[in-house]
Amino acid sequence: MRQSLVRKEDGPAATGAERVAELVRLLRDRISSRAIEPLSPLREEALAQEFDTSRAYVREALSSLEQRGLVERIPKFGARVAKVEVEDAIHIYETREALEGQCVRLAVLKSKPSDWKSLQARFERAVTSFEKDGSVEDYLDAIDEFRLRTMERADNPVLRNCQEMMLDRSRLIIRRVAILPGRPRQGMQEHLAVMQAMVEGDADKAADLARENIRSALQFLLRYKSFLF
Repeated sequence: MRQSLVRKEDGPAATGAERVAELVRLLRDRISSRAIEPLSPLREEALAQEFDTSRAYVREALSSLEQRGLVERIPKFGARVAKVEVEDAIHIYETREALEGQCVRLAVLKSKPSDWKSLQARFERAVTSFEKDGSVEDYLDAIDEFRLRTMERADNPVLRNCQEMMLDRSRLIIRRVAILPGRPRQGMQEHLAVMQAMVEGDADKAADLARENIRSALQFLLRYKSFLF
């Protein structure tokens, strides 16, 4: 079934760059959510037909995804979805520790303490939900909002691009780690501590706590790596 790319109802037609960017976004979403499984082939002709676009645009999009670590090219085979191995995941978490800490620090410095109260309340509701029936969905949604809002408030395109690259490659692993035995309760308490520091306007403390959250998540990943990979 064909899926058309960017189309504008009014004004000039979408440019080639806009079409490539939209194709990158669509394939990023599919790969990071595992709608397309790791090691699956990505055939230029098939993608061009599916998205009703040219192979040149598909080739450019795949090159962009290769740069982000989501796609790899195999000689005499072509492009396929890259697989994140244990070693890759460790490196990603080590990098995320630095990126998220800096992102949180900048977000606090560039905002008012009161800006974070609603997100703090969302984490508190997630804790209540977990204590009531063991549900972690509210917590996982709160984490997603936390990352999105801190990236927005940090207002640093270079940092955001780097962070999104790490998240694209590890989105499902992050969610699986978040629900490992014992992790939800610990992770919630860690996020509440981060939020408290942010509400207090303490950028350095919030950054330190955010980095500690990633380090502790990595310890869970290592403990359960045989289950996760």
